[in-house]
Amino acid sequence: MGTSLPARYFDLGFIGGGHRTIYKSRWLVELFFKWIKQHLSTVHVHSYKPQAIWYQLFLVVITALWFKRYAAQSL
Repeated sequence: MGTSLPARYFDLGFIGGGHRTIYKSRWLVELFFKWIKQHLSTVHVHSYKPQAIWYQLFLVVITALWFKRYAAQSL
């Protein structure tokens, strides 16, 4: 009736809580992209090619850091 997955799908090589480290790393990535969406206004992706997305992300982060530094100096 039901299907069973081969054992290789369950053997992920987690050693002593390694899954916690992977989950924490994934969560940090999620928080990073949430911050980008909330603060950097990158709603429109100009291209779907991986290299173009990395360039756009890089430029947006550099610009945000530059503005943050400029705002801190002007106070």
